[in-house]
Amino acid sequence: MDGGTANLNRVACALTAATLGLLIVASAASADASFFRDDFRSTEYVAAMEGVEVRGGAVRPVTRPAPVSVDGIALARSQTGDPLSLISPSVVQARGLWYLYFGATYTGGSFATYLATSADGVAWSPRTEPVLGGYGGLVTYQDVLFDDAVGVFRMWYSQSDGSFYRIYYATSTDGIAWNPQGLALDVEIVDGSYVVPFAPSVMWTGTGYVMWYTTWNGASHTVSRAASIDGLSWSREGAAILPGTGSSFQDGDPLFPTVVWTGDAFTMWYTCQVPPRYAICRAGSTDGYSWGVEGVVLAPDPANPYMDIGIADPYALRMADESYRVWFHTRGTLSGSPGDEIHYGTTSDSSVLSGWVLSIPIRLPEGRIWRTLSTLRRVPAGSTIDVDVIDAVTGSPIPGFTGLTASRVSLSGLSSTSYPTIQLRAMLLGTSDAIPTLSQWSVDTRRA
Repeated sequence: MDGGTANLNRVACALTAATLGLLIVASAASADASFFRDDFRSTEYVAAMEGVEVRGGAVRPVTRPAPVSVDGIALARSQTGDPLSLISPSVVQARGLWYLYFGATYTGGSFATYLATSADGVAWSPRTEPVLGGYGGLVTYQDVLFDDAVGVFRMWYSQSDGSFYRIYYATSTDGIAWNPQGLALDVEIVDGSYVVPFAPSVMWTGTGYVMWYTTWNGASHTVSRAASIDGLSWSREGAAILPGTGSSFQDGDPLFPTVVWTGDAFTMWYTCQVPPRYAICRAGSTDGYSWGVEGVVLAPDPANPYMDIGIADPYALRMADESYRVWFHTRGTLSGSPGDEIHYGTTSDSSVLSGWVLSIPIRLPEGRIWRTLSTLRRVPAGSTIDVDVIDAVTGSPIPGFTGLTASRVSLSGLSSTSYPTIQLRAMLLGTSDAIPTLSQWSVDTRRA
């Protein structure tokens, strides 16, 4: 089972209780009765959907940025002396090793920047002492580059004086012992409000540095841009992504950017926030100045109590196969702190035409057994629609009833005792030239 499918299964399970008020039950008067049918004239009988739209009596996938998978834990709290929180990962490869810098707090009132190293980028060995900051300070939200030409690590990091964050610059010859070089970006006053810079993402262009960073004006966050020749003196160049209305993650507050050059364009992954929840979104740009928000690539998992509130602080690194590995921290209802552990996943800079739709729970009436699942679908060559029958109690696919492609499927082998309540899930995959549509699904029963 892949990570995306597993996540969908947890979503199905989590949504079961929330949708009991819409649970379909029918008392059938005839020997054979179609008692559940959705023509998709609305979303009344839809429990959840992602990457699809319901319009004109049909479900169809929409173009969206490639999602970020959740492949595993990079750093657990148990590996790092059980801090209250692990946040703000940034990764650099140098001298045959991987260096993972991260923020940690053991008191709840201070953060320092720590380091873990790895030979393969998967198994990490953290150091016990911070490389920047210490107890009582606020030093985190960093980005690190390695200058191979001169053998120097360069770090831009956020440090607070207790009132405001500012962005500072430091260098190191070994990635462990750091020499602060000075203030890179200070707080400024705009229209009578303090504008606070923090959380930089820095790129070397060949002739200088470009920084995308977060600003906070006391009311909302903005991702802004600055440029520098030497890495210490910076010129602000305006906003890259402005705050939205907060109606959705995609239209929420942008912060914590990580930017890569793909060879012909810029791609940014960033935290998109609708307090108190947050996700990871993606944006694209051809020049690094004007950005288009593309959508959510990784959202909180409502079925995972360690990941159901937020996923934030993405850091992306391009791999040799042109995929991207992304590190991020998570927060859940069981964490009790800003972030628990640092996870990692993979993604690409491409877009996909794919999504899924999940029905509300369908409960079998007393004295009836399952009979038939029917669908009306249009599947052009080069596209697919796969339907799964889901156990509404556990949220898991029912063995023998997954990946269904026929328009009519017998449910006579589906135990009414083991599975008295089910849900339907359709996975739609297409291309710009082959867009599949699902216009109806229905379930029939018969007398026992």
